[in-house]
Amino acid sequence: MQRVAFLFPGQGSYVKGALSALAELSPDTAAVFTTINEVGRSLGEPTVTAEILGDRPLEKLVVEEPTGLQLAMFGISVALFTELRGRGVEPHVLVGHSVGEIAALTCAGAFDLADGARVVHLRNRVLSKYGAAGVMAAVGADAERVEALVRAVDDPRLVVACHNAPRQTVVSGPAAAVGQVVALATALGLWSRQLNAPQAYHSPVLIDAMEPLREALTDLRQRPLRHPVLSPVLGRPCRDDDDLVGLIVDHLRRPVLFMETVRFLHARNVTDFVECGARDILTELVLDTVPNVRVLPCLTRRTGLRDELDRVAGVLTGESADAGDHPAPARTEVVVPAEEPQPGPAPREAWSSHPPDRPGVLAELRAIYAAALEYPLELVEADADLEADLGVDSLKQTTLLANTWQHFGLSPLPTDFRISDFPTLDHIADLVLSLRGGA
Repeated sequence: MQRVAFLFPGQGSYVKGALSALAELSPDTAAVFTTINEVGRSLGEPTVTAEILGDRPLEKLVVEEPTGLQLAMFGISVALFTELRGRGVEPHVLVGHSVGEIAALTCAGAFDLADGARVVHLRNRVLSKYGAAGVMAAVGADAERVEALVRAVDDPRLVVACHNAPRQTVVSGPAAAVGQVVALATALGLWSRQLNAPQAYHSPVLIDAMEPLREALTDLRQRPLRHPVLSPVLGRPCRDDDDLVGLIVDHLRRPVLFMETVRFLHARNVTDFVECGARDILTELVLDTVPNVRVLPCLTRRTGLRDELDRVAGVLTGESADAGDHPAPARTEVVVPAEEPQPGPAPREAWSSHPPDRPGVLAELRAIYAAALEYPLELVEADADLEADLGVDSLKQTTLLANTWQHFGLSPLPTDFRISDFPTLDHIADLVLSLRGGA
């Protein structure tokens, strides 16, 4: 295994418009969603279309349309993989994060597309019936430190679920117990946020669903792998004699060792990481974990989807001038303290004697965020949810807000400031105006 790893993300890998863009991209990608829906109809399960998901942001879909959301994420990953292979890109290894491993195994040939879709459908059905209530949250610290917080809470159903990066670890379990971890993290000055996940995956909360899921998948046919798959749950490459159905069942309880998987690949000369999913969730974790790598997300909405795929394929096949000879270095900082913002846009001139007007503040905010995110200005709308619609995670939001405060000449953010209270530029504009006396 060397050079190129394809990454298949799990929870949160969705943006509005992804299904429509993929369905219109080519007959091959349209066929992916056709197959998913045909399987759903054969099982008496809902179909997944852009119309069904509508314009609802991610956090609403998790609550209102969890089955459709899981199917959409699976279909997006398989469709992007299909498009890249159609452009001449061949991976050396596939890696799936959490539920993304179903897409990775499907793309590797362990299951055909219909069976892969069937796994997702049946998994959703079993979890809706047998899955107990629970939540997941990310904490800005290494696994060892978060394990100490978990031990302090002392709930046997609460566990560390994912080793994502050196400074990002996910906990999973009952809502009250996870809330206690978040409170402890906050008291220690660590960032944390609840994830947009419909279940407490990778925790004892889902133990009662494991045997029903195993029974539901009894007649699933496993095929030989056409591409190597490195499993962050198994902690090693998958083999044809592995019980991969059992692996999918074990996902409900066992942790995801993504950070260790990335380090394993990096030590074996993998320097290109391609994200087959919406947003850049896993590629950001890669940059936070290892140095001297190149990351290539496929669906970030920074440009048109066809252009993004052409660029990624061009880089990997050596046909693009953007390929370069030197991989991008890893970032050295992940969290930017509010009181010490990174250099950002030049500070604005002093406010006039008249209070600032809201349209003017919004125009400046849109320009700042569009430039920092490298998005077209028209995409950065005032009411767009920064995380759900634009794919800006809480760490990036903290950095951008710190730079915005510097730009407007505002005082440092208070220590109890919560980025989740300001999900759109509309909210941020209101805060700027309240602090500067505008309207």
